[in-house]
Amino acid sequence: MYYNRPLPTLDIGKGCFIIPQDKANAQNPYGLADFPDISYLMPAVLGSSAAFIVGFSFFGHSLSCGYSKVIFFVNIYALIVSLGTGAYIFQVLTLRDGDARFYDLILPLVSVLLFFAFTFNLVYSLFPFTFSGTIGETRLTQFLSFLSLSVGSISVGESFNVTVEKTGVQVLAAMESFWNLFVLTLLISILV
Repeated sequence: MYYNRPLPTLDIGKGCFIIPQDKANAQNPYGLADFPDISYLMPAVLGSSAAFIVGFSFFGHSLSCGYSKVIFFVNIYALIVSLGTGAYIFQVLTLRDGDARFYDLILPLVSVLLFFAFTFNLVYSLFPFTFSGTIGETRLTQFLSFLSLSVGSISVGESFNVTVEKTGVQVLAAMESFWNLFVLTLLISILV
């Protein structure tokens, strides 16, 4: 394999070596990937995992201080997740055509949806005064309340009687709403 490579030739007019490309690699001469880079979704996956573990382990054991530091970190991390997932979606839209684009968008949409659901659950487990309304009493029903909040905000804009009470969490909810607006715009542009 290595010995079958074409030999580079010197182009004196350009002052560089030219490496002939075979026909299979003619459309992608620089070796760029033909598929989106999945590593852009790693912040969403790692953040979801961490929020799941901490949120479920702190169930029933709320904190009395540190709200401003925690919510600041969570908001910055949510911004990183949103930008990373947006970059992945941009790659999907530029590298894929047709139906492949639609199916490649399912993974980032679900990962961001779960990220925000787990993050809301984490914030409520640490600081119960941040939300009010109908929230489940057990670990699973509490998470399902916040999953329905995330799904409701992306689909119909419904909060299912879960109200955000603090400004820091309102910023987090606004990030999710903006993200959902971005997603709906993408889905409409692909389907039409």
